Amino acid sequence: MVGKSRSRRFVVLITFSLVIGLLFPNASNSWDLNSENSRTGILTTASQFWVAGYGPVTAKQFFQGTFEDDIYWALLNLVCEKKKLSIYIYLTKTGSGHEDIRLDDPGYISLLFNGGTSKRYRTYGSGQKDVIVIQRDAISLAKAMVGKSSLSTALKPRYGKRIQIKFDVSGLSKAKTRFKYAGCAF
Repeated sequence: MVGKSRSRRFVVLITFSLVIGLLFPNASNSWDLNSENSRTGILTTASQFWVAGYGPVTAKQFFQGTFEDDIYWALLNLVCEKKKLSIYIYLTKTGSGHEDIRLDDPGYISLLFNGGTSKRYRTYGSGQKDVIVIQRDAISLAKAMVGKSSLSTALKPRYGKRIQIKFDVSGLSKAKTRFKYAGCAF
């Protein structure tokens, strides 16, 4: 039952982030920033998109783009909920409503900053097959992203080859105040 609750909450968070980003565009070109008051406090999100063959794309480019079927896309999502920061990396394929993507999650993920500095972060099993979640190290990862221009990693579906993804993380410093106000200072 706990897994279904987390799944529903994750779907709600992603949907909220995407819908609000489309309805209320923000000043940042690369990050899709959103905040909302809720019964449990302030919910703040920052989202980044990547599409295979296209690289990092803005939320507007992602939702207005016409991408062919069967190409991978990824979402990097920073979420502050109940004064706790979590970072989600979601991978799927366009037109893949029928395909089950399972990421191989060994308990950590190696992330490369600006093409040079690599660091490993602990991951958390969320019950979602196509999501890697960083919770314990989320603050240190967010701090590491501030001032950097790119974040890359390789995600491995359980039955497939490694997929190299690269997010444009420049401009995250513009979101620091928003996250601090929500209780997740970095």
